[in-house]
Amino acid sequence: MTVTLHEINARQKHLRQEILERECLLATLEVLRKHVAAHGSSKTIDLSALFPAWCPTHETASPARQVTLLASAPAALPPPAPPEPYIHPDLQPFTNRHGGNTMVVQWAIERLTGDYTLQEIRALLTREGCIIESAEISVVLSRLKRRGKITAIEGGSGRRPSIFRNSPASSGESTLAGA
Repeated sequence: MTVTLHEINARQKHLRQEILERECLLATLEVLRKHVAAHGSSKTIDLSALFPAWCPTHETASPARQVTLLASAPAALPPPAPPEPYIHPDLQPFTNRHGGNTMVVQWAIERLTGDYTLQEIRALLTREGCIIESAEISVVLSRLKRRGKITAIEGGSGRRPSIFRNSPASSGESTLAGA
């Protein structure tokens, strides 16, 4: 049987929550016991309004039975953790690292066929789970253009985007190798 670190952490968190709930329940029962003991055995406390909140699955049981059920009832499981967002396996090493945006944009450029725009790069990266702002992509494209790795074949103006193409000198080599 294999267990991941994430599963161990989740189980520890669940057990800590269960222990906390049980300790709260134990403290509540101790307060009630002391209250009943201090006021004599002839006094009773109507707890019928509290038991549905403590033990909602056993609302119809008698108060004496409810105390037994409450003490033996398992703690509710916490809601499942939200799934980790999908990020393409090739992009995971580049996230959260110096120069990561450049490597991510170059990865996207290698996968685009023909000419491309900033919006096409952003759409591809978003689809693959790597969210990068357009301004950050623009900075990377400007840097790649200045280095001669890509060329702007048509400048953008207003709503019309700039269109880029890989430079002939860099088309035969991987742009990731030059990063």
